[in-house]
Amino acid sequence: MKFFLRIIIIVFLFGCSKEDTTNYYAYFKNSTAHNIMILPFKSGTVNQTDTIKLFPQQQIKFAGGVHRGLVSVPGFSSQHFGGPEDSIIVTFDNTYKISHYSNTPLQKATKYYLFVSLRNIGNPLSYRFESKSLSKHMRENNHYYEFTEQDYLDAK
Repeated sequence: MKFFLRIIIIVFLFGCSKEDTTNYYAYFKNSTAHNIMILPFKSGTVNQTDTIKLFPQQQIKFAGGVHRGLVSVPGFSSQHFGGPEDSIIVTFDNTYKISHYSNTPLQKATKYYLFVSLRNIGNPLSYRFESKSLSKHMRENNHYYEFTEQDYLDAK
């Protein structure tokens, strides 16, 4: 009996290993003098809870989560965004709109950014990316997207 108890204690003490994880966060910053409203479509509709509003010079965190493993490349998911068939419309001052497409639709809006554009908010490469090691088993990745006056002019 003592033998089995020792085996159980050894397995418990040495059998557990720490899992590598990466915490990720994503931020929008409005560096313009305009109000911005981000309308992400999910299955063809915009849910009010997914709408993001940014006032001039405001920064908000819109995504956060955990990846398994130590990840040091850009990428995150957000509860606000839909799938690849959906689009995101960014409106400036409730007047000027520009669409951000993941997949290029047959009929496009007048003003738009395709996924390959470094201004498309669905493209992870559009974000300033910072990755830092917090410990041997943990990293933190931050993604920053900054709306500029050029974004406003592109929508105008």
